[in-house]
Amino acid sequence: MKFITDIISKEEAKHLIHNHPNIFSLPLYHNSIIDPHVPLNRIWGRKYNDTFVFLHSIFRDCLPIEGKIVYDFTCNIGTSSFLSLSYKPSVVYGIDIDGVCLLIARYIKEYMFSSSF
Repeated sequence: MKFITDIISKEEAKHLIHNHPNIFSLPLYHNSIIDPHVPLNRIWGRKYNDTFVFLHSIFRDCLPIEGKIVYDFTCNIGTSSFLSLSYKPSVVYGIDIDGVCLLIARYIKEYMFSSSF
């Protein structure tokens, strides 16, 4: 197990998000590092807006997480972890075996959610 403390640059994050084949996360919090002129190295096979709505309804109606510790196993690049922040958990841990995905998640955390952690 490795705790990711490295912070990558926007250029590195952009390169990884386009070229790493194991990213299966919502293209929601990483628009700033997606280049619309460069193809992604994978095909988004679902309607991710539906997944976003579904996750919101789970956190809002079924699984109250305010003040609780959230473990996001297989977090990939942390989309569900970041989404859960809207519901005020005490802490969120993103856990995955893919170090590249965790580097991207760390980038998103540092540059988009630094005030939330």
